Amino acid sequence: MHCSARAGSQLCALAAGAALLLSACSEPPAAEEPTGDELDRAWRIAVGEDPLDRTVAHIYSLALNSRDQPTVVVEAEQPTHEAAARLASSPAEDEEGTDGPPEDPQEEHGGSDAGEYEIVLARTMPLAETLDPEGYSELTTPEEGSGAAPAAAAEGLTDLIAEALEGDGDPQAHMLTPGAAVLSTSAMTTTASAAALELDEEEPEGMAGLEEHCQDLVFAHREGLPQLQEALDEIYGCEPEGMSEAEEDTLIEQLITAQADVVLVTSSHPGAQENALVELEDTGRAFPRDQYVPVITAGLAEDSYEVADEISEALDGDSIAMLRRLLHGEDGLAPEEAAQYWMVEEDFIAEPDTWG
Repeated sequence: MHCSARAGSQLCALAAGAALLLSACSEPPAAEEPTGDELDRAWRIAVGEDPLDRTVAHIYSLALNSRDQPTVVVEAEQPTHEAAARLASSPAEDEEGTDGPPEDPQEEHGGSDAGEYEIVLARTMPLAETLDPEGYSELTTPEEGSGAAPAAAAEGLTDLIAEALEGDGDPQAHMLTPGAAVLSTSAMTTTASAAALELDEEEPEGMAGLEEHCQDLVFAHREGLPQLQEALDEIYGCEPEGMSEAEEDTLIEQLITAQADVVLVTSSHPGAQENALVELEDTGRAFPRDQYVPVITAGLAEDSYEVADEISEALDGDSIAMLRRLLHGEDGLAPEEAAQYWMVEEDFIAEPDTWG
């Protein structure tokens, strides 16, 4: 088996493990990129620019290709929650009325026509807010006399999306099974800080355990967390001494160099495991959480739903964490490569000939 230097020892071990797995069971199907006539009839999965989002989209694409449904990943020029909403609102064309994608979907498809994608990979929180603003507002409205409400539960978001897509008439799009992983934000600190704060590991209080110490702590958080200070105050009674914002890799560096006492990063960030950080559970749901969800235009073959559902069920928290490790750092893999490694490791597809 050939492993490139770029892949690194971790990925070589991953590939070797996959080979042992494949030798012990029946051969899984191959997953070849569509070309020629197959490309002309390929389904298009629209996704944004985020590397993890693109990796997950490529995983769904590989799964469909392995089951003889040609599929390609294309970049959505508009936010994916808007693309999914437009897919749901566009009249479905019958098979005779569709011309299929152009020879080069990546170049010629972008964001102008609602019916240009067969599948959109979105995240449940912005999609729920787009499809049903009033319903989303009800999920996140604070109780009377309170300045902040807990973030919407993941189950509430998927229920809202399903109801919005089904509507009162014939749905134009369906929500497939969301990815099993809940994409959440966690408060992280070092083991030394956890010991100094006397956070009980046997009966962890999570973020609630910081209340009496909060005024002496410096917090730093990832970009894009809405109403953070208000949520910390209302839900945890926490008003930190300082608060700053930065990219996640910078936040981890600030934490381990004692420039910050607590950082708020996505739960799956590789730095948490690499630096043995202590996660303080968000028991009060102060921080947003959502899931990946494929939205597919109505009328497509229902056996493809089963394929996508298998992938969604396998994309749990451990899988998302592994994918982020594969993508992370200067030697990280491209989304297409990380998707392929994961698919082989999970025994969804056969090992490519180029690995041998």
